[in-house]
Amino acid sequence: MRDERDIAGLKILIDNNRDAMWLVDTDLRLRAFNRSFAVRFARLYGIRASVGLSILDVLSRGERTLWRDRYERAIRGETFSLDARYVIGGREWYFELFISPFPGEDGSVGGISVVAHDVSDRYLSEVRTNRLATRLQALLESAVSLNSSIREPTVVYRETMELLAETIQFDTGTVQLLEEDHLSVVETWGFPETDRVVGLQFPLDARFPNQTVVFERRALAVDDIRENYPHFLTEEGKFESGHVRSWLGLPLIVDGQVMGMFTMDRITVDPFSSEDVQVGTALAHNAAVAINNTRLYRELVNANERQEILLRELHHRVKNNMQLVSSLLSLRAEGLAGDAQEVLQSLRIRILSLSAVHEALYQSDQLDRVDLVDYTHQIVREIDAAYSSGNAEIGFHVTGDPALDCSLDRAIPFGLILGELVLNSVKHAFEGRRKGTVTVELQMCPSESATALLRVSDDGVGFSETDHDNRPHRDDASPSGKSVSFGMTLVENLCRQLGGSLVRDETAPIGVSWVLRFPTGHKIRGEPEVG
Repeated sequence: MRDERDIAGLKILIDNNRDAMWLVDTDLRLRAFNRSFAVRFARLYGIRASVGLSILDVLSRGERTLWRDRYERAIRGETFSLDARYVIGGREWYFELFISPFPGEDGSVGGISVVAHDVSDRYLSEVRTNRLATRLQALLESAVSLNSSIREPTVVYRETMELLAETIQFDTGTVQLLEEDHLSVVETWGFPETDRVVGLQFPLDARFPNQTVVFERRALAVDDIRENYPHFLTEEGKFESGHVRSWLGLPLIVDGQVMGMFTMDRITVDPFSSEDVQVGTALAHNAAVAINNTRLYRELVNANERQEILLRELHHRVKNNMQLVSSLLSLRAEGLAGDAQEVLQSLRIRILSLSAVHEALYQSDQLDRVDLVDYTHQIVREIDAAYSSGNAEIGFHVTGDPALDCSLDRAIPFGLILGELVLNSVKHAFEGRRKGTVTVELQMCPSESATALLRVSDDGVGFSETDHDNRPHRDDASPSGKSVSFGMTLVENLCRQLGGSLVRDETAPIGVSWVLRFPTGHKIRGEPEVG
């Protein structure tokens, strides 16, 4: 009696399990299944599951071949697992399948058991995290591209629209600058006849959403522009706007003042998401700084006596606006957890690394070069402050030759590489340890003129036996175990931009040591002239 109760209880437990479970015999006929399997089977194939059903007969030709191979592997005695994707009820589902043989009465294989574990939430979370990482990488690259040097205004307008198009899907877009009581289009994206759009003027009145963006200094997304702003259609001939359905406007703000806006349009009703707005806003802050810098540069050219003051102000504003971007990312991180939060925290450090170079120039007597040792100290301090609440007690030791200077266009990729290497040690070198030390050394290259060496070392756990690729990320992987290339791709691209080389010193007795060799772009102070 007790055995019957135990069996009944086990059946209830299996029937109420969210994982789909089923058994087939060696003739591939269904012998047993739980409620979760029955529900999903009926939704997927429109057939009610029943004992004795030849389970392959209901499948399509391609799926039948796939499942026959799986069952035959189990009949041969193999136990294995694999991932599978299905569309059930119009929704994508992702499962981890566990397939194994079970013994018959004579000890041979009597059939196959299958458990389908639903991993849809985990998979979709990884997809969202990886998508966010990709978009944030574009954001970081925009900061490097737009603020590493000063370009002509038309070049800045075009580059910013290209960056927007890489991170946010839209059909047409414009850059509009504020001029007294109207906005004037200075750049377009996606319009077949650019000349018809550049120069158009949008009045700041309630007929158009531009007024809200400028007066309230905030992003505005409109799901269907024709419902709230019918003039987009009725005045198509005047504003080239009849194709617009979903619309997004992003203000360009510098020092609290609106200087213009970005607009992005979709030709079908396809509302912009909150993530689109957040990423676009961060890009708009970078672009506003770059556009404002072009204005400041014109003033420098036309007023040589004010050159030093304005150039310092330029770097000061870049620093302040990058810190604003960092603050926006910090606010965004508060609502996230896990991998997504770590992506944002790492990105904040990278943004602060960019900010530090402009702070160094603002404080320096030489506005065309950066003191590498001071700059290194600043970056390490930012990382120390950001990760000081971790479980491990990490100490930092920075040494360097005071004669090392670097040009601005080389200092920015140098700072990002340095931050990436130090971050890697902080996050991964001291797992399971209470204490550790990260050492950063800078010195002149003894064999090459105007060349510097950077060494970043730690006394941590080192590389595992499976780490053979000499990459500066010892465990950059997603929850599924698949490699995430964000950090490594960034470092490789920056090394090429810097014109340097990065190698792992395999002779280091403990931990991990990376050595970066790169040209500084300046003759090292005190170095004798050649010839």
